[in-house]
Amino acid sequence: MRGRFVGDAPCRDGYTGVRPAYTYGRDPDGVGALRAEAGAARAAGLDASFVTATGLPFPVAGAVKVEDQAQFHPLKYLRGLAADIVARGGSIHEGTRVTTLDDGDPCRLTTDSGATVSARHVVVATHHPVFDHALLAARLTQHRDLVIAGPLPAGLDPHGMYVTEEGGKRSVRTAPLDNGSRLLIVTGEAFTPGEGEDTEAGYARLQAWTGQHFPGFTVTHRWAAQDNSVTDTLPLIGRLPGSGQNVYVATGFAGWGMTGGVLLRRSSPPSSAARSNRARGSTTPPDSAPRCAPPQSSSRPSGTPASTSSRTTWTRSAKAPTDP
Repeated sequence: MRGRFVGDAPCRDGYTGVRPAYTYGRDPDGVGALRAEAGAARAAGLDASFVTATGLPFPVAGAVKVEDQAQFHPLKYLRGLAADIVARGGSIHEGTRVTTLDDGDPCRLTTDSGATVSARHVVVATHHPVFDHALLAARLTQHRDLVIAGPLPAGLDPHGMYVTEEGGKRSVRTAPLDNGSRLLIVTGEAFTPGEGEDTEAGYARLQAWTGQHFPGFTVTHRWAAQDNSVTDTLPLIGRLPGSGQNVYVATGFAGWGMTGGVLLRRSSPPSSAARSNRARGSTTPPDSAPRCAPPQSSSRPSGTPASTSSRTTWTRSAKAPTDP
């Protein structure tokens, strides 16, 4: 992972180093499942092991430890990606709402200002598909996590990335700050939107848990991350049903937007066609397209706006953003 990513400019801009990633549990009844997960990860070729010692400031019953996982600063990564797109002849338009899509050849999109954009291919990557003739939304479930962050003395850094599903879910990681300290980022209190959750109470529980384990911690930032998952757990990547041969969709990354974005770039039909057709001097996409993608393994997501691309854009490289 490290060697593969660091060579690209946007990755270098956002790259903050490698750390072990832990999936941990404090309940002894879950140790068997953690051992089994570690074994399955090793069988899949990951540098994984079952451990009982971590850098967390409290004991755990067990954890799956995966070595050398790359960590990125999401905003720097996104800025690097945007600069790379522009340098390669692309353009980015924020605050531009697409209201209609004609899936002909070329495709035509109309914005709320009345402007029209033509493109050989269109990728609908709007978190929930804004154009959805096949009712893919019926296969998506929503979940939201609360996030708090604040400075942490370097000496209290737990030296890893941690997640557990216990106790309403907890994710703990840090990022470097310019003054040599670390930014502690804690996520949890997962819930389904629209079910009457008291978010202020959720933030209070999350802050109390963090203060208990990291004394003196002060919240300087807080936000919520909303993600969607597919009922069969596999992201939907491929042609958008009912929208012709040149419209594609990417959704259902289940919180793994950074890895999912790179997966989209490497497996989406226009991108796959560009790679395979460069050798033939052609820009015609293949007839077949992947319907979904395999599971991913590192980072977190947020939705991205519907994007359009000409045939030349798809013959060039692209990267993908994430969030902490």
